Amino acid sequence: MTVPLFFIFPRLNFSFLNMAGVNENAQTGFSKELRPGEIAKLTKNSEQVFRAAFQSKLPPRDELYWRGEILTLSDGVNWRRAKYSRKKFHVLDDEPEYEYNVFFNEIGSGFLFNLANVNNVEVANKVHYSETHQGIYVAFPLSSIPFAYQAYTSKVIDINPGVEDKIFLRLDFPISPEVKELASKLQAPTLEEKISNISNYLQNENFVYSLEPGTYANKFFLKEFLLNRRVGFCGHYASAVGSLMRLLGIPSRVIMGFQGGAFNEYGDFYSVRAMDAHSWLEYWNPDEGWVRYDPTSFVAPSRISEDAFDFFNDAQGVTNENRNRANLLKNIFYRFESAFFFINSKFLNYDWDAQKDFFKELIKVKVTKRALGIVTVFFVFISLAFYTIVARRNVGKRDAVVMSFMKFKKKLEKKGLEISDTDGPIDILRKIDKNFTGSELDELRQFIDIYVKLRYQKSADQSLINQLKV
Repeated sequence: MTVPLFFIFPRLNFSFLNMAGVNENAQTGFSKELRPGEIAKLTKNSEQVFRAAFQSKLPPRDELYWRGEILTLSDGVNWRRAKYSRKKFHVLDDEPEYEYNVFFNEIGSGFLFNLANVNNVEVANKVHYSETHQGIYVAFPLSSIPFAYQAYTSKVIDINPGVEDKIFLRLDFPISPEVKELASKLQAPTLEEKISNISNYLQNENFVYSLEPGTYANKFFLKEFLLNRRVGFCGHYASAVGSLMRLLGIPSRVIMGFQGGAFNEYGDFYSVRAMDAHSWLEYWNPDEGWVRYDPTSFVAPSRISEDAFDFFNDAQGVTNENRNRANLLKNIFYRFESAFFFINSKFLNYDWDAQKDFFKELIKVKVTKRALGIVTVFFVFISLAFYTIVARRNVGKRDAVVMSFMKFKKKLEKKGLEISDTDGPIDILRKIDKNFTGSELDELRQFIDIYVKLRYQKSADQSLINQLKV
């Protein structure tokens, strides 16, 4: 009954209900704002966020930057979103560069995480979604249901990023003389030289990547981080370097999302978890548009080149023995995950369009949701009626079997056996073996044998019931 219902039950749109929000805490995970100074310690969170399967070629790991939100306003340490014009771009190549499907077990934040230069997004089940700004997509499904979408990227260049509004150069907070002096040392005639100077500074001044940086006071964050302590995770680097770029006259913005993911070789897909959450920068190049810049890649390149699971294990000094044990369990998990992903993706892809195509191919007729609803109700009614008739018939037969067994027990009591209400066929069999012999024992054992066949098989045989009564 379940299988036919899956195919005929009309695919409905439940997108009128809003999704749940994101809980922000001191665990690795996606956030719609960047507030690194308040976090003294981050703990790993291995919860899965989504899976991504590529249709053709796989991008290099250092290209797997899943963009979720764009932040442009800063108070010197914290960054948040601002409203400005939507992204307008010119497509340089109509051919898709990367095509991929993304699957959520449940979508919590509403953000459709995509690679840079996403050119088209198609959401399954006709869930409402929109491009909020600058290529960032947000959907509105039920937070408790699986969710999927397909997207592809193209080679594009921005032609109206909103730079003319100066929003990407704003520094609405005081800058200490020491930080201004640092900016003057990194200043250069060309954009390429400025970016190179920043990269060299990060690589050569003993910066450290750490999930336990301690807190930073907002008022002194830039000075303390860039010149003194120089310890933090990706959020600290994105925040500080973003402000440093603006001091050098480079329009910049912070991107919140995920980087990388664990590649499942058994299913050919990436599993992106909360521990893959990441923040990085994009700066404006008049000749190329927005260009990605990840400060973390200069301080801790293995965070980008390795799976986050392995990177954090290395950072915590996990022993080889524990690492081998974890890898063994991980491979077993990947096999199960691959099977689950295959089945789950088929269910997610069976939306209304797929359902119409299925019946058009099957019966050569165009179906409507109303027609499928009527067929579903009829099918359920007929199935329940059939089940009720069969169940009553079997119950009647089994009642006769039980009554015969009760009479059998009373006859044994009359013959002097001690029979309790809780005695079953095995208990009674032991007692008759001790108290009867010859043909009488054979007849009693035959009764027990017939009773067991009738009582514990799926359907009752009327001829055996008659034999039991005799």
